[in-house]
Formats: sequence, structure tokens, C-alpha cells
Amino acid sequence: MNKNIKTTIKAMMAACAIAPMLTGCLEEVYPSASMTQEQVDGESGSLEILTNGICRRMLELGSDYSSIGYAGVMLSLDVAAGDLPVRSTTYDYPRWYAQDTYLSESGLTAYDWWQMYTGLIHDANLVLEKAPQSSEATLSELSYMGAALAYRALAYMDMVRLYEYKHTGVGRLDAEAEALGVYKLTVPLVTETTTEEQARHNPRQPFYVMYRFIMNDLNRAETYLQGTDQSAYNMPDAAVVYGLKARLWLELGSRFTLYPEDLQTQMDHEADESLSGYDRLGIKTADDCFGKAAAYARMAINEGGTPLTETEWHERATGFNSANHAWLWAVEIDKDDISSSEWAYFSYVGMLSPEAEFGVANNTYMASRMVDAALYATIADGDWRKRTWIDPADAGTAQNASKYSTLLSASEWAQHVAYTGFKFRPGYGDMNNYMNGVAVDIPLMRIEEMYLIEAEALAHSQGVGAGVAALESFVNSYRWSGSTAYTCGATTVSELTDEILRQKRIEFWGEGIVGYDFKRLEKAVKKAYEGSNHPSEYQTDTYDGYVAARFNVCFPLSNETTYNDAIVNNPNPTNAYSE
Repeated sequence: MNKNIKTTIKAMMAACAIAPMLTGCLEEVYPSASMTQEQVDGESGSLEILTNGICRRMLELGSDYSSIGYAGVMLSLDVAAGDLPVRSTTYDYPRWYAQDTYLSESGLTAYDWWQMYTGLIHDANLVLEKAPQSSEATLSELSYMGAALAYRALAYMDMVRLYEYKHTGVGRLDAEAEALGVYKLTVPLVTETTTEEQARHNPRQPFYVMYRFIMNDLNRAETYLQGTDQSAYNMPDAAVVYGLKARLWLELGSRFTLYPEDLQTQMDHEADESLSGYDRLGIKTADDCFGKAAAYARMAINEGGTPLTETEWHERATGFNSANHAWLWAVEIDKDDISSSEWAYFSYVGMLSPEAEFGVANNTYMASRMVDAALYATIADGDWRKRTWIDPADAGTAQNASKYSTLLSASEWAQHVAYTGFKFRPGYGDMNNYMNGVAVDIPLMRIEEMYLIEAEALAHSQGVGAGVAALESFVNSYRWSGSTAYTCGATTVSELTDEILRQKRIEFWGEGIVGYDFKRLEKAVKKAYEGSNHPSEYQTDTYDGYVAARFNVCFPLSNETTYNDAIVNNPNPTNAYSE
């Protein structure tokens, strides 16, 4: 995989307001206020322009302070999972997912998330509507088509996981969901052939339809991207498609293990005539899904790069701000993408980097992000990732700063509190000029995730010993500097799954990965414990064996529920645990 240069092609259109609901019609469109429909249809290279427009959509700022494009969803999901405690709540922009407030259909986050995801789908549909038949396409055209399908699959996979209502253990919410009939339903489906009239009467699709649709998009993307070499990290290639398939098969395996009746439903609809346009899944057991998850994770590993080294992880100038050999997919932000001073505060770096003098994570605004104290207590000294966060024993003392990799002076570092994370660095190592500092790459998929998916999937499909061996090999090879080797100690699949989730929480802190795992595995979020470093007003626990209510996202009132008369919304999770 050769992704050593950024794309030199910028979308030649400004981001404009998209239609108030999902629609696949070019007549509605977008491309820009200065580009006519005829120009879109006839512009030389416009397929390339439209594809780059999808990449730019990932950067769009929303109306809510925490809506910083796709990265805002990532940040909010980690907040929802309890993995990003904040030092001070005054400038805690994603607070809604920490305190379960303003999560209704009229909340700004509901609007911004939906706008961002439907925008991605809308833009991908533009590419696919304009694209030639695959048999007539050039290699470059196939690469744009494959990239559009991968982005559309990402959007729909996220939405299926976010919007499908799962049991929360909150009696009034679960009873309301039952009365509304929303269990097993996902999101409306819109493709490049959907008309505006169809979109206005478009019900939520059952899970067995969406799984087939997403997998079909990924199968097509895999075919189109074979033999292509994308030059930029924001353009998906075959390794990214393998990674998306590994994520989806893991999701299916977990679901069908927890709910065998859903597996039967999926198989019962395998031969539906209405689904004949989508490839069949071809599975009979949950373990079949896990086997495929392990296989595709390994394909991504073989096609992709190698995990980050200790030096690269802690690198002060480029640590987690520059795509590299371990990254398969990324959001790329260049200096000319930064359109206003809002980016100084409402950006990934501005909210996550305590070294940045701009933003809110510094000692001026004190909205720095910490690792959960209970999680930190489980990290062994032999794990070199532990130096990502300030050890309580070192906090507040300048002489201890030398143990950590930081752009700050020792005295500046000592002003930060215990557990503060120094994972994400300002662009170019520039702490002062936001035009440089927020111009970073943001990881969407790293090769390390594939190793952990593989370990979990092997435990189900080949036995717990195979999963343990895979996990121990990964940690000892890439994450361990202790004098004695890391050992897992799990003897059951459940124990190993818990350990892999712990590893993911350490590895992907701030990257928006584990929220989906919490929902997939139906794990409780615990923030109310002795020694908790979560603000007192955020210290609520969700229920064991259930999904945290905040992970069941509402459709926005001002968009889909207003313009689509077939939509049925989820119960409002606001204040679910305050009663």
C-alpha cells in the first residue's frame, strides 16, 4: 500500500446545505452554488471532483459545538463510553453524551449527526449515479466508485449501529420502544436510484436488509479497488474494505451469538426476491461470521502496514496527527481547509490536545481529557502506552515531566492534572498557531484494530486458546516493554472478550472505536465508583447486560421525522438514569 503523499486534488466545490432528508437525486443537488447540473454531467474529471467532495464532507463543522465533522462523532462516542473524563465542565462541548441531556429528536447533536451521515451518503450517491457501468470504467473511475461505496458502507454501518434501538434496562424506554415497534429496525435506505417521492415515504429497514445492503456495497468496493493504488489516506483502498468487512462480520457474529433468533430471521430472508439485488451472506451460524471476521482482519493486516512503534506513538511533533504505515484510513485536514477561527476551538486538536495554546484542552480553559481512572489502574507498567497519560504519582511535580513525551516545558506540564492524556499532538508540533496546529490527519482505521478483531473472532471460531495466543502475540510484539512477557490469563471467551475490550479502550482512546463495542457487547458504562475522576454531575452508571440508553440515537425532528412520513423515532434517552 502506497499512501505516502496527500491528495493534491481539492474538491472544486464549496460545501452547501444538503436536502433536508436523504435523497439520491442529482436534481436536488449540491455540487456547489456555482456549479450547474450541466457542469456536473459534463465536467471533465467531475467523478474525481465528486469523490473528493465526499472526503471534504468529513470535515464539515455543525451547529453544535461538539459537531466537528466525523471527528465529532468519534469524540462523542468515547465520551458516551465513559473513556474521556473532562477536567472542568465549563468548556466541555460534548457534555450531552456525558450527562445524558439534550439527546432528543430536537437536540442539535441529533440534527448534526444526521446531517453529516446523510451528507456522506448523498455525496456517495452522486458519484455512483454519475459513474459508468463497471465493465466500461477505467481503472481510475473504478477507484472512485470503490471509494464512494466504501464511504457509503461506513456511513450506513455506523448508522445501523447507532440508530437501531437495543434494550437498555430502563423500563419506560424499553416499553415505549416496544409500543412504537422499533425493535430490529435500523434506518431508511436511500441509494443513487431513490427518487424524492420515495424518500418522503421511506420506512426504517429491518436489520436483515441493511446487513445485506452494506455487505453488497463492500463486495462491490472490493472488486472495484483490486489493483488500484490510492495515493491519499482519505481515499479507501482494498485494505480499508477488508477492515470494514472485519468490523461488520464481528458485529454480526456478536449479534447472532446473543440473539440466535436474529440469525434465524437473517437466514429466513436469504432467498427473498425483494433482496435479490444484494449478495447473500451465506452463513448458517454465528461462528461462520466470526470466521469471516478473522479472515478479513488478517487480509487487512497482510495488505496494510505494521503497528506503531513506541517511538512513533510518543513522537512529539507527529504523534497521532500524521498518517503513517499503521493507518489504513484517515480524515486529512490541510491548512486551506481551515475556513474560520472557529477551527481553533471546535476541532479535534482543539478539544483533545492539552499542548495546544489554542482550543479548550489547555490550562486556560481546562477542558483537558483524561483516561478513566479505573481503566488506568489496570494498565501494567510493562505496557509502554501507559506513558500516554499522567500517572497520579507524577502529577503536579515538574521534575517528573521528563518521564513523558511532551512539547510543554516541565513547569507547564506540571500544571496538568493526573490522568491527562497527551496522545494527540498539534499539527507540525505547533502549539501556538491554530492554522498549523489543527491541520492534522485523524485516524479512521488503524492496523492495530485488525489484530484485536482477529483475536476476538478466533476465540469464537477456533477456540479461546487461539484468541489468547493471538492477543498475547500482538501485545508482546508491539505494545510491551516489560521484563516479563504479557500474559492474558483468560480461560473463557467471555473473559477474553473483556480483556480485548480493555485493550481497545487503551489503544483507541479518543478515536471513537469502543462506543460501538460497548453497544455490540451490551456492556455497562461505569462512572460512579470510589476514586472516579469523572465530574460529579456525570457520575451515573448504566445497567449490566444492557445497552447504555445514549447509544440509541434519535432521528432529528427538523429533518427526517418532518419530511419522511414513514419514519418512527426512537424513545428519547435524555435523563435516562436520573430518575
